[in-house]
Amino acid sequence: MNKKYLPTILAITVLILGPISVNAWTAAPASPSAGNVSGPLNTGDIAQSKVGGLILNNNGNSSDEYGLRVPSGKVGIGKTVLTDLFEIWYKTTTSESFIFTVDGTTGYVGIGTQDPASRLSVNGGIQPGFDPANCVAAKSGTLRWNAGTATIQVCNDASTWVNI
Repeated sequence: MNKKYLPTILAITVLILGPISVNAWTAAPASPSAGNVSGPLNTGDIAQSKVGGLILNNNGNSSDEYGLRVPSGKVGIGKTVLTDLFEIWYKTTTSESFIFTVDGTTGYVGIGTQDPASRLSVNGGIQPGFDPANCVAAKSGTLRWNAGTATIQVCNDASTWVNI
């Protein structure tokens, strides 16, 4: 190649590729909150919100047996202000109803009550199903429904299902 054409080729290259290079490195015209794109979820100690769904362990990723880990803090469904470790609320457009809680201090579970007074507190009816297993010492105190006798039975210390 003739050296006298080299400056002309460089000038044309700069004129063509210069504007393309500048546009490739130009920042986005608006920040994520101004409607450009959604911001990513980041690590850190500042609370963040996400408008769309959050999918965990997608694409068959089985390297982790847990879908969601919360090492500290509270977890809630259907409520923004929480009092216990884990709460589930049912909300409609006109009302909200408490469903389930795990007390973070005692570990007690409440179904239909926010203040469980024992390991399991239920506010409402309990409907046991049939338990086909044999009554053994490890199952002492287990309740089951026996449709044949239309009774609730308890497994006693003598390894016998007894009608209540």
